[in-house]
Amino acid sequence: MNSRRRSSDSALREAQQRIRELERLLGKKQMEIEILQAAQEVVEKVPKTLVNIGVDLGKMNTVGDLQGGIEEAERLLGHKAVLTREDAAQ
Repeated sequence: MNSRRRSSDSALREAQQRIRELERLLGKKQMEIEILQAAQEVVEKVPKTLVNIGVDLGKMNTVGDLQGGIEEAERLLGHKAVLTREDAAQ
């Protein structure tokens, strides 16, 4: 009977520890959701703000990804990327 009680106590402690871990993860997930919601609210305001302040997007060059943006910026600045041996080896 004593070993059953120890086993039961151990199972209870493990369950309580698991519950605390799940509560921690749930709290973390809730914070992530709130951060994403706040970011979405900001992002949704950007187009309206650009229109309200009269930004002419017709003159803006766009690219498909970060690498394209870096290459476009280098082109506009008159820089030229040079591939080194170290870069080629990677």
